[in-house]
Formats: sequence, structure tokens, C-alpha cells
Amino acid sequence: MKKLIVIFGTVAGSWLGWWLGMHIGLMTAFVLSMIGTGIAGIITNIPDKILPLADK
Repeated sequence: MKKLIVIFGTVAGSWLGWWLGMHIGLMTAFVLSMIGTGIAGIITNIPDKILPLADK
């Protein structure tokens, strides 16, 4: 279940980056997509850092 949440979170972050950057240009959309993916990946992994035994 945790992996599914991470996958959906990173896809949503990537989509948001593309949506925000597409109005400026292709490279901006790509960079914001990577930033969105990274931020979403960090956010979806925060519960593991706070409660490491919650998903085991």
C-alpha cells in the first residue's frame, strides 16, 4: 500500500510541475516536473521518518 501511495504522489507532483511549466516552455515544464516529483516523493515518505514502525 505504501508503494502505491508513493507512486500516485509522485505522478501527481510530476503532473503539477508539467501543468505549471507548460505555459512558459518545454524545458521549464520538464524541470518543474522533476522538482514536483522530488517534493512529492519526500512528502510521501515523511510518515516513515516520523513513525518508522507504522507500516511494518
